[in-house]
Amino acid sequence: MKKLLGIVVLGLLVSGSAYANDISEFKIEEVSIGDSGLIYITKKELDEKKKDWFKDKEYSISADIELNNLKQYDKLQFVYFTNDKNYILQGIEGIKFYRSNINECYSDFDYVVDEIKDLFQNLPIEKKTKATHPYDKSGKSTYTYQAFIFDNNDTIYLACEDWSEESGFTDSLRVSLRTKNYSKFLTNKAY
Repeated sequence: MKKLLGIVVLGLLVSGSAYANDISEFKIEEVSIGDSGLIYITKKELDEKKKDWFKDKEYSISADIELNNLKQYDKLQFVYFTNDKNYILQGIEGIKFYRSNINECYSDFDYVVDEIKDLFQNLPIEKKTKATHPYDKSGKSTYTYQAFIFDNNDTIYLACEDWSEESGFTDSLRVSLRTKNYSKFLTNKAY
């Protein structure tokens, strides 16, 4: 698995350099911030996969995207301004599922964090944190997260989600690329 995640890290970072200034220089599954979501799927598919997860409607998210050529992730999510007819991506998330194997997720999470640290030694990183997942009202699900923050506040965000059996969700590793404005939206307005 670590070999696969090494490829994931390289796939995430190969398009950028150690001196990259913003998130648009990176890719997840060949998709970059600033690309139009219409390059990858149709408007109809983006609209059909749109989720009503945000109370503020400035941004929209299309989830459960399964492109034919996915190599490192099981699914993608695309984030764009709700009123943007071109669906220019402000956030991209790769999701890898771990069926009843959260320890492998934690191991892979740590491996990816270490690889990014090695590649970007001067990039600030938030403290690794574990919290109760707010979506599971039983309080039995948790998530562990960490973020790398660029000078302009663009973010590479990683999370392992450890869902309770009762939730019905599958444990997952999430790797996200977020523009500074989308990150700010998630913190202050989305929920």
